[in-house]
Amino acid sequence: MAHRYFTGSGSAQGTAQIIIDGVQREGISNALVDSCVQEKNGVTVVLLVFERYYYRAQNRASLSVMIISDSEANVTIDAVGSGGGQGVFFSFSWGAEDNFVRILERVLINHGFSARE
Repeated sequence: MAHRYFTGSGSAQGTAQIIIDGVQREGISNALVDSCVQEKNGVTVVLLVFERYYYRAQNRASLSVMIISDSEANVTIDAVGSGGGQGVFFSFSWGAEDNFVRILERVLINHGFSARE
């Protein structure tokens, strides 16, 4: 499993569209599986779930992205890559989930977001 955290400014839905366009442009097997939006008390939360097929490992990895924006246009993004391992008892990973998160990282950095620890 791979996890990254990003900060920037804008709206949650505008940032979601940047992410959708950017991630799908990075590979033909990158697909948005589903998304949902919740708004309450000036806070907007968008959840995006992507899936990608990795030919070298012959498996799929997922990327879950949670985008949160407040009324002052502060945006935080949590990204979790998972599902890239193989095996029933031991999850041997070829690094697919980390690679998927790095794709998102490139998209966000190119749009002025900062990676945080």
